[in-house]
Amino acid sequence: MKNFFYKFILPPALLVLIGILAVGVFNQAKKNYDLYAQISKLENTIESVEKQNQELQGAIENFQDPSTIDREARRRLNLKKDGEEVVIILPSGSEDKNIVEEQPTKASKETRSFWDKIVSWFE
Repeated sequence: MKNFFYKFILPPALLVLIGILAVGVFNQAKKNYDLYAQISKLENTIESVEKQNQELQGAIENFQDPSTIDREARRRLNLKKDGEEVVIILPSGSEDKNIVEEQPTKASKETRSFWDKIVSWFE
């Protein structure tokens, strides 16, 4: 009976056990690989976010200067100081070269109706 156990039952049982262990080791190795790949992606993301953070810190320091704030308000929002005239230089291919238009001030933009603002987006 002992001989039967060692010849016919123990080898298949050991093979099944070794197979189960091999599958477990393979799964754990795959999880480790996936985690290392995720860590690498996160490190790259951290580097890019740190670079962006440094750029934003530089921009914050730049915008501490009142002249920079004034210049950006004029450039981005088309604002002007009292008594100033805004002149738009049209490209050389435009039809009317002698037309000088005044940019709408912030107050005139607010008095326009909602639909006029929507239509101006498509002009």
